[in-house]
Amino acid sequence: MNPPTTPMVSAESTELDRAALDPAQQSLADALQTSFFILKLAMAVMLGVYAFSGCFSVKPQEKAVRLLLGSVVTDHNGAPQEYEPGTWHFGWPFPLERLVRVPTAQREVQVKDAFMPQILDEERALKPDELARRHPTLNPAKDGSLVTSDAGLVHVACKASWEVRSGSIKNFVTEVGDRERGDLLVRVAVERAMVHAAAKLTTDKVLARAGLAESIQLMAQAALPGNSGIEIKSVDILDDYAPLPTRDAFKKVSDAKTEEDKNLDDAAKYATRVLGDAAGGAQEALHDLISLEELASLREGTDSPLAEAVRAELARSFETLAMAGPTVTEPAAVYTKAVTEGAPAQDLAAARTQLLAALDAVRMPGFSRSGERIEGRVRTLMQEADTYRTSSVQSLYAEANAFKTQLAQYRENPVIFKTRRWQSVREKVFMSPTVETFFVPVDRLTIETGRDLETAGKVDDKLRKERADKAGVSTN
Repeated sequence: MNPPTTPMVSAESTELDRAALDPAQQSLADALQTSFFILKLAMAVMLGVYAFSGCFSVKPQEKAVRLLLGSVVTDHNGAPQEYEPGTWHFGWPFPLERLVRVPTAQREVQVKDAFMPQILDEERALKPDELARRHPTLNPAKDGSLVTSDAGLVHVACKASWEVRSGSIKNFVTEVGDRERGDLLVRVAVERAMVHAAAKLTTDKVLARAGLAESIQLMAQAALPGNSGIEIKSVDILDDYAPLPTRDAFKKVSDAKTEEDKNLDDAAKYATRVLGDAAGGAQEALHDLISLEELASLREGTDSPLAEAVRAELARSFETLAMAGPTVTEPAAVYTKAVTEGAPAQDLAAARTQLLAALDAVRMPGFSRSGERIEGRVRTLMQEADTYRTSSVQSLYAEANAFKTQLAQYRENPVIFKTRRWQSVREKVFMSPTVETFFVPVDRLTIETGRDLETAGKVDDKLRKERADKAGVSTN
């Protein structure tokens, strides 16, 4: 066996191979050099982009504050440097610097689901009555609600509007952070306030929204950190109703309350109409004066100077058909308030003295009664009474004068006077329509029981006609 032999390479072949490899190496070197240049250019561009990534602009209805290494960038006065909407501003790139945007307009936070029954999205447009039919029971594990002071349950949804106080941007940035965290902080505060506010009100007051929104706003503001810079501007109730399983019962109570309010309103209108018909525009002042007389009689005594003075003023009001005006009404109101509120004896005595002085003043000659004029039925009755009084006085005077004339005739000739008077009386008796006259022969006497029906009917018709004519009523 022959040993292996090593091939022999000549110097000329080596030079040829080296010459063939030089272009490939040169191409590789050129490619590497180009790639390295592109890489450096890309790195320079990226470095430039990173360097200017901190540049920013501020949107409308907001301000911006820069945080450099976690500290608020301030101006030469030490105040936070605030950036207004407008041009672009330079800032260092993250993480050296961070930009915090602070809203200047009011933001709105809604609390819709925390204390409401959990319903499907397609059920949100349904009315509460329909929801009550679909959800006949309340599941405390998933249905939210508020507990009232009378141990009732209610569902409430509301919205709150908040903003950053002027001059408190630094506090807001350092204590809260940004607007999203501000929304979350306000939401938590409002939910807590809703729980506390409902716990201090009855179910009826919560459903009537009697001060509920105001209480939530005050309590939510108090629940926020004092240095947060957040101010809750308003709270509005979006919806409230009783638990769905009790919807029908609450609806009956609500209907009864509505009916009660309607009846009270109708009664008030009726009272106003009746009192207005009775005394016109003076009905309220006249009612107050009558109530004052009752109060003075009860408090001071029926025969007390104050009670008698009030009665005298009441009589003057009816006589003149006019009220005294503020001269009496103002001290009367002070006295009434002192009595009803249980004022100290010294204050009550002062009010009594002031009222007595006013009542004395209005009875002085020449006092002008500037109060309301008494109209209506009271005025008519007073005028009729005055007419009747005048007529009665005149009638009595006429009777007195007739008596004096007849007395003189009697003294002159008593026999003739008596004869004429008896004749006058007989004529009146026989001329009366209720008296039936019977002519009886002198030689015999006939007695008939019962009235003549024809004559009695004529008499009754005549009497009815006379009464109707006096009353102004037609008999047809």
